[in-house]
Amino acid sequence: MGKTIGEHLKSLANQQPSQDIFVFYDADLKKTSITFKELHTLASRFAHILREKGIKHGQAVCVSLPTSVELAVAFYGAMMAGAMAVSCEVIMDKAQVFHHCINKSETVLLVVRTDPRDHTWQAIRNNVTGLGRGDDVAAINDPTMPNLKNVFIANRRDKNNDVPDFLEMLRSYRSTYEDTESKDTDTCSLWLTSGTTGMPKLVMKSHRSFTDACVVEDGLIPKIPDKRFFCNAPWSWAISSPFDVMNGGTLVQPEHWIKAEDPDKHHVNILKTDHAVAAFLTPPEIEGILKHWDLKKGKIIDILGVAGYPVSHAMCEWFLTVTNTLVVRYGCSELITISCNFISDINKYKDFDCGKLCVGTTVKAVNDKMEELPRGTPGRLMMSSVGVFNGYMNDPDKTNEALTEDGWYLTSDAGYIDADGHLVVVGRYDYIIMHNNLHIYPSTIEKPIQKLKGVKNAVVVPIPDDHNYHNICACVVREPGSKITEADVIKAVTDKYADDEYKTIVAPQHVLFIEDIKVNERGKTNTNQIIENAINTIKGIKLDN
Repeated sequence: MGKTIGEHLKSLANQQPSQDIFVFYDADLKKTSITFKELHTLASRFAHILREKGIKHGQAVCVSLPTSVELAVAFYGAMMAGAMAVSCEVIMDKAQVFHHCINKSETVLLVVRTDPRDHTWQAIRNNVTGLGRGDDVAAINDPTMPNLKNVFIANRRDKNNDVPDFLEMLRSYRSTYEDTESKDTDTCSLWLTSGTTGMPKLVMKSHRSFTDACVVEDGLIPKIPDKRFFCNAPWSWAISSPFDVMNGGTLVQPEHWIKAEDPDKHHVNILKTDHAVAAFLTPPEIEGILKHWDLKKGKIIDILGVAGYPVSHAMCEWFLTVTNTLVVRYGCSELITISCNFISDINKYKDFDCGKLCVGTTVKAVNDKMEELPRGTPGRLMMSSVGVFNGYMNDPDKTNEALTEDGWYLTSDAGYIDADGHLVVVGRYDYIIMHNNLHIYPSTIEKPIQKLKGVKNAVVVPIPDDHNYHNICACVVREPGSKITEADVIKAVTDKYADDEYKTIVAPQHVLFIEDIKVNERGKTNTNQIIENAINTIKGIKLDN
C-alpha cells in the first residue's frame, strides 16, 4: 500500500477497481455510487485543476458541499493535490463557526455550489466577483476572511437547471495530477472537534493517519463480513471520516444534496434497501428510526457501532434490543480508533468497558504529576498510536498542552486498563469532582442513581464551592409518573458505599430534578451547559429554558 492518500487510493483502485467505495441515497431513495477506480480517476483530475489554479502544497482547501459523490471527489482531490482538505458540510448554517474554520485554517480556496438553499453560498455570494456562466473559479474579497482568495463552483445539473455540471466536467477532463511532493507525515486533512466546550479545534491529520487506519482497525473491520457499513455522521468529524474505507470497505450514507423531509424515515428506507450489515448510529438517530421500525419483525442492524460517550450497562442493554452485536468503539479526532469491544451478551458487559486495544496503540493512566499509575488505578489517560495527529492548526499552545515531545497524547478522559487488558473510561478529567481532597469520578455516583427504580437518566457534575472546592450535584431525570425524592437519590448512593468510610462524603450535596438531559446530533452531552444550568438553579436564577 502507498504511504500518501493518492498512492494508497491508487493501490486500492488497482486491487478492487469495480468495488464501491461510497454509496449515497437521495431523498427519493435513488442510489448513486462511485468505485475505488472512479474516485481515484476523478479526484486526480480535480487535483490537477487545483494545481493549475494555483493551489500549492500545504495550503488549505475547504470543501463546503453536502454529503454526496461531489463531496467525495472534491475532498479526495484536494488531498491528492497535496493540499489540506477540510470539510464544512455540517456547519454551513453556523456562520461564526464557518468563519472560524476558514480563518484558523488559512483556507485559500473554497469549494461550494451556487444553490440558494446553500447557507455557505448565501454567506459569501455578495463578495464573489468574476463569475461567468461557464467559469468554475471566481475571486472572492471578503474582509472577514482575508486569506480566502478563490471560490471553486461545483454545481449539479438537474431537470430544473442547465448549469455546468461538476462531475460531467471532470469525466471529460483528461489531465491528472500525481503528488510527488507530499511525505507520509505531511498534513492532508483538518478534522473538526465537536466544539461542545467552545469553538472547534482544527486537528491536523497526516497521510499516515489515514493509510495506517487499516492496521489500527485490526480487530474491528475484519469481523464485519463485507466491510459495508451505514453512517450519517459528517465528514468533518472522525467518525464517518473517509479513513474508515482506507482498508477497502464501503461507506453507505444519506445524500444531502437535497435533504429528505423526514431524515429518520429516510434512514429506515436506506437500511431496508441496502445490504449493509453494520451501522454507526447515535442514540438520537436510533430513537428516530424506532418511530418507523417494528422490532417484532427484526432488529435494525446486525452490527451496531457506537462511540464518543461512556456506555453504561443500562445503555448497552438498550442497544442490544436493536442490534445483535454492539461494538463499543473508543477513539478521538487526535488519534484514531484506540480500542473496540464486541458485545452480544449483556451479562458479559461491565460499565464503560471499551474493550481491548487495537494494534499499534498503547495507553497508560497518570496522576497530576504525570507519573504512571499501577494497572487498574484510574487516572488521566495518555495514549500513543500510529495515527497520532500533527497538532492543532495554528494553535501551538493547545498543541503543546496535548502532545508530549515523545509523541504521547494527553487526553481529557479518565480511566484505566483493567486486569483483562481492557480500556475502561469512567469519565472526563475536566469534570472530575475534587471534594474534600478527594478525586471523585462522576460515574461512581451516577451508576447507583441510574439503577434506582423511577430514574430515567442521571448526570453528576461538579459545582464550585468556597469551602470544599467542589460540591456534588446529581441532575436526575425521572421516569414518567415517578415520585422519587432527593432522599431516595442520596440513599441509593450511600447504600452503594455503605461499607466505605467515605459514604457520607460521596453523597450529593445537591439533587436537581430536570426535564431531560439533552444531547447533540452526535449523541454527546453538553456537560458545560448542564453545569451552568445547575449553578444558576442552585443560586435561584431563573433560566430561559
